[in-house]
Amino acid sequence: MYGSQDAAFAACYSYAKSVGYNSAAACYIFQNWTYGAQCLNNILGSVAYMRYPYYVYNTFCPIGFKANCSLVNQNLDTTGNQCITACPASQPASQTLDPKTNQCYTAYQYQPKALGKPVQEKCVGNPCDPSTGNKYQAETDFENDGIDLGFTRHYNSGAFDVTGPLGYGWSHQLAPSLEILTGKIFIHQADGRAEWFVFSNGLWQGDADSLLSLTQGTSGFALTDQLGVVEHYDTTGRIVSRAELNGRTTSYSYDNNQRLASVTGPFGHSLQLAYDNSDRISSVTYPDDLSSRYQYDSQGNLSKVIYQDGSFKLYHYENTSYPHALTGITDENGSRYATWTYDSQGRANSSQHAGGVEQVALSYNNDGSTDVVDSFNASRHYTFQTILNVQKLTSISQPAGAGSVAATRTQTYDANGNLASRSDFNGNLSCYAYDLSRNLETARVEGLAAGSSCPANRSTFMPVANSTARKIITVWHANYRLPIQIDQAGQRLSFTYDAAVNLLTKTSTDTASQQSRSWSYTYNSLGQVLTANGPRTDVNDITSYSYYADTTATHHIGDLWKVTNALGHITTFNAYDANGRPLTITDPNGLVTNLKYDARGRRIEKSVGGDLTSYQYDAVGNLIKTTQPSGVAVRYSYDAAHRLTDIQDDAGNSIHYTLDTMGNRIHEDVVDPAGHLIRALSRAVDALNRLQTVSGGQ
Repeated sequence: MYGSQDAAFAACYSYAKSVGYNSAAACYIFQNWTYGAQCLNNILGSVAYMRYPYYVYNTFCPIGFKANCSLVNQNLDTTGNQCITACPASQPASQTLDPKTNQCYTAYQYQPKALGKPVQEKCVGNPCDPSTGNKYQAETDFENDGIDLGFTRHYNSGAFDVTGPLGYGWSHQLAPSLEILTGKIFIHQADGRAEWFVFSNGLWQGDADSLLSLTQGTSGFALTDQLGVVEHYDTTGRIVSRAELNGRTTSYSYDNNQRLASVTGPFGHSLQLAYDNSDRISSVTYPDDLSSRYQYDSQGNLSKVIYQDGSFKLYHYENTSYPHALTGITDENGSRYATWTYDSQGRANSSQHAGGVEQVALSYNNDGSTDVVDSFNASRHYTFQTILNVQKLTSISQPAGAGSVAATRTQTYDANGNLASRSDFNGNLSCYAYDLSRNLETARVEGLAAGSSCPANRSTFMPVANSTARKIITVWHANYRLPIQIDQAGQRLSFTYDAAVNLLTKTSTDTASQQSRSWSYTYNSLGQVLTANGPRTDVNDITSYSYYADTTATHHIGDLWKVTNALGHITTFNAYDANGRPLTITDPNGLVTNLKYDARGRRIEKSVGGDLTSYQYDAVGNLIKTTQPSGVAVRYSYDAAHRLTDIQDDAGNSIHYTLDTMGNRIHEDVVDPAGHLIRALSRAVDALNRLQTVSGGQ
């Protein structure tokens, strides 16, 4: 037993160094927890993963600890210290097994497969998952789709006691990783979600709902998705490359302390990472040599992000019981933009933007259901089913609205967690069938009347003529998650692909007349479109694209160079900035357009043949002023929740929007320069946020 956290940390760090892991990151001390490094190493199989919160090990190993639960379906009962196949019956029904520590835990604790952005149907507020209480937040610091490189941070309150290179609860898109344990590997994805593979019968096998495959070689591991994208990891679980079938490869390099140092995208652009003395990211430098910087509070939380232009955002952690739980964001304008609170079990129980906008309150019931009340005071009841360690939505009950009674919609699932049926609030039924070996939807029947049952065989079922029901059949590529044929009412869509999974042809056929239209495409070795041939057969309708093959001061390899339309007119992209944004464009008639951006990539000037339009933004990025070549300006104002409230031109004409807490424009007033109201418009919505009436507008 250690007498203090410092003593536990010292013992852990000493042991970590003795087995070759010379990093204090392995031994972060968690609030009120002490533990023994030797025991953790025995449990996890690698000292490198002691940084995760394996709770309440107050001695080197608990008395009676069983370290040899070797069977895949066995787990450790931390009460009886026995190998079991499920949580003991004496445990509360809400408990399940932590697949990493083999401990029984309650639904609000670390659930790796439940992290990341919640699916839309169970996403409430900014966003919170009512099935788990996880509050998720995505923050993008840099992005440019044209160069296949960016930097987005992800926060999960369900992992707020898990620390990493961005402090507690945060992950980032550049460094997915494998966590290699004894007989088990955790795959940590960019958004914080994780799934696990176990070694069985000579293979690494995931859950039945997994869309990934994992293989092991002498140099490490290969993780492949259903589009053929392969991520290569070394023997310690660090990602070293990501290769797409279309030829695009992203590479990763590490410093002498085994920390991710740089990421180079398929077109040669790079991001550089720097760290503080606690191995946390202190800055990320982008291709244009500008950086965003990261600061942390005394608890190890990410507290401040300073952007390329010097503006900054603050993150708050104000819950004394859960000091790593994100409770608010102060935006670059200095306004408290978002606030979250948590219940006594660490689950998010409220979310709102400034002024109570889009507020929701969550109440968690003992049976695992959740009640959510929105800013209109409408209450919805959510129920769930756990399948393969993922909480699936089974029903939502909503209150009555104008002209409609209270109602419930329901969903069922197959054994792999695929949606098997859905009944909407009116009772209309949709049913689904799958290829369970790849979890691909093969048949769907929609529009079955209320009170109907799903057909036993969705694939062979034929809707009754002139009924509301319709059937959709999908045939899939033999190797990849790509459709090759979709049959639906009156239409057949057919697709072909090359070996690099680039779309070669798309054909739309009217199944009644058998008339069809086709599109075809060609590509270069990096998957960029070279030609796009439209459906016209009577005229040439081919558009051609060419790209720079080298890197100079004005462009990068892979930047779009020329576009030639079907008439032979050529648009030339003459110059780009270091981040891959176009600077100069020449139209077919010789007209030159020059573009200019601010430090955060927002367009601030557009000059067309010398005529200049300028754009001005507030620190958050809201457009606040546009000035036309004539000098006429229009100004825009926003509330603290970042919603547009006013528009005004130089002549004094203005529009004012009054918004409710859901963001609906319930009043619009147009005022002339003399202050006279010349137009007014009002809208009313019901308790379910549906438009009911519109009045005025004359």
